[in-house]
Amino acid sequence: MTQLSLVDKTRPGEWDGILADTRAMLDAARSGDWDSAVLLERERQARLAHFFAARAAPHESAWVRRGIEEILESDARLLALCQAGKAEASGGILELHRKAAANRAYERAAAN
Repeated sequence: MTQLSLVDKTRPGEWDGILADTRAMLDAARSGDWDSAVLLERERQARLAHFFAARAAPHESAWVRRGIEEILESDARLLALCQAGKAEASGGILELHRKAAANRAYERAAAN
Protein backbone atom coordinates (compact mmCIF):
# COMPACT_ATOMS: atom_id res chain seq x y z
CA MET A 1 0.00 0.00 0.00
CA THR A 2 1.27 3.51 -0.85
CA GLN A 3 1.70 5.98 1.96
CA LEU A 4 0.70 9.53 1.07
CA SER A 5 2.79 12.29 2.52
CA LEU A 6 1.10 15.40 3.79
CA VAL A 7 1.83 18.60 1.94
CA ASP A 8 2.42 21.59 4.17
CA LYS A 9 0.89 24.43 2.20
CA THR A 10 2.52 27.07 4.43
CA ARG A 11 6.07 26.20 3.36
CA PRO A 12 6.06 28.04 0.00
CA GLY A 13 4.93 31.22 1.76
CA GLU A 14 7.52 30.73 4.47
CA TRP A 15 10.21 30.30 1.80
CA ASP A 16 8.99 33.38 -0.07
CA GLY A 17 9.35 35.35 3.18
CA ILE A 18 12.94 34.16 3.55
CA LEU A 19 13.69 35.29 0.00
CA ALA A 20 11.98 38.63 0.66
CA ASP A 21 14.23 39.08 3.72
CA THR A 22 17.23 38.28 1.53
CA ARG A 23 16.24 40.90 -1.04
CA ALA A 24 15.47 43.50 1.64
CA MET A 25 18.79 42.82 3.33
CA LEU A 26 20.69 43.49 0.09
CA ASP A 27 18.62 46.62 -0.61
CA ALA A 28 19.35 47.92 2.90
CA ALA A 29 23.08 47.32 2.43
CA ARG A 30 23.04 49.03 -0.97
CA SER A 31 21.46 52.10 0.62
CA GLY A 32 23.99 52.04 3.48
CA ASP A 33 21.43 51.06 6.12
CA TRP A 34 23.65 48.52 7.85
CA ASP A 35 21.55 48.42 11.02
CA SER A 36 18.56 47.19 9.03
CA ALA A 37 20.72 44.76 7.07
CA VAL A 38 22.06 43.22 10.29
CA LEU A 39 18.56 42.99 11.80
CA LEU A 40 17.20 41.35 8.65
CA GLU A 41 20.09 38.88 8.65
CA ARG A 42 19.26 37.80 12.22
CA GLU A 43 15.61 37.38 11.33
CA ARG A 44 16.48 35.48 8.16
CA GLN A 45 18.78 33.12 10.05
CA ALA A 46 15.99 32.27 12.48
CA ARG A 47 13.55 31.73 9.61
CA LEU A 48 16.03 29.53 7.75
CA ALA A 49 16.62 27.43 10.87
CA HIS A 50 12.89 27.00 11.30
CA PHE A 51 12.34 26.17 7.62
CA PHE A 52 15.12 23.60 7.46
CA ALA A 53 14.15 22.00 10.77
CA ALA A 54 12.06 19.81 8.47
CA ARG A 55 13.66 18.24 5.45
CA ALA A 56 12.50 19.63 2.12
CA ALA A 57 10.03 17.27 0.46
CA PRO A 58 10.79 16.00 -3.05
CA HIS A 59 8.11 18.24 -4.56
CA GLU A 60 9.80 21.26 -2.92
CA SER A 61 13.31 20.58 -4.16
CA ALA A 62 13.15 22.66 -7.36
CA TRP A 63 11.95 25.90 -5.77
CA VAL A 64 14.08 25.44 -2.66
CA ARG A 65 17.15 24.92 -4.89
CA ARG A 66 16.38 28.09 -6.88
CA GLY A 67 15.93 29.99 -3.63
CA ILE A 68 19.22 28.73 -2.22
CA GLU A 69 20.95 29.85 -5.42
CA GLU A 70 19.36 33.30 -5.06
CA ILE A 71 20.43 33.49 -1.40
CA LEU A 72 24.01 32.53 -2.26
CA GLU A 73 24.18 35.09 -5.08
CA SER A 74 22.67 37.80 -2.89
CA ASP A 75 25.01 36.98 0.00
CA ALA A 76 28.01 37.20 -2.35
CA ARG A 77 26.87 40.69 -3.40
CA LEU A 78 26.31 41.60 0.23
CA LEU A 79 29.81 40.42 1.13
CA ALA A 80 31.26 42.59 -1.64
CA LEU A 81 29.35 45.59 -0.27
CA CYS A 82 30.61 44.82 3.25
CA GLN A 83 34.20 44.60 2.05
CA ALA A 84 33.89 47.87 0.14
CA GLY A 85 32.32 49.54 3.18
CA LYS A 86 35.06 48.22 5.41
CA ALA A 87 37.75 49.55 3.07
CA GLU A 88 36.02 52.93 2.93
CA ALA A 89 35.69 53.09 6.72
CA SER A 90 39.34 52.11 7.15
CA GLY A 91 40.38 54.86 4.74
CA GLY A 92 38.29 57.36 6.69
CA ILE A 93 39.88 56.32 9.97
CA LEU A 94 43.38 56.63 8.50
CA GLU A 95 42.52 60.10 7.23
CA LEU A 96 41.32 61.11 10.70
CA HIS A 97 44.58 59.85 12.22
CA ARG A 98 46.60 61.82 9.65
CA LYS A 99 44.62 64.99 10.35
CA ALA A 100 45.03 64.56 14.10
CA ALA A 101 48.79 64.07 13.70
CA ALA A 102 49.00 67.15 11.46
CA ASN A 103 47.03 69.20 14.02
CA ARG A 104 49.35 68.10 16.83
CA ALA A 105 52.42 68.99 14.73
CA TYR A 106 50.91 72.39 13.90
CA GLU A 107 50.09 73.05 17.59
CA ARG A 108 53.66 72.13 18.62
CA ALA A 109 55.13 74.38 15.91
CA ALA A 110 52.79 77.24 16.83
CA ALA A 111 53.71 76.95 20.52
CA ASN A 112 57.44 77.40 19.78
